[in-house]
Amino acid sequence: MSSKSHFKIDESRQQKNIEKRRTVRRTQEGICGKNCFLLPEEFKFPICDLDCALNCNKVHAAYVRAKEWKYENISRKAATILKTQCQYIVS
Repeated sequence: MSSKSHFKIDESRQQKNIEKRRTVRRTQEGICGKNCFLLPEEFKFPICDLDCALNCNKVHAAYVRAKEWKYENISRKAATILKTQCQYIVS
């Protein structure tokens, strides 16, 4: 049995989605500043809505994703925000 996927991936569409995401994040960074990202140099881990308000669901998603991909410093930042500003209980 072949190890290749049975689904065809449209690479040009995938690249367009990545570019669109970057454009949205750059625009958000221009409006809201670097405080809306936990890793602002790379526009990763957005934690604010498009109106620059902190979104606790996005902070929690950033925490989970950071833990998954072994970004220890980012997961610590997200845990601190969750505890102090969102009143989440993080273990």
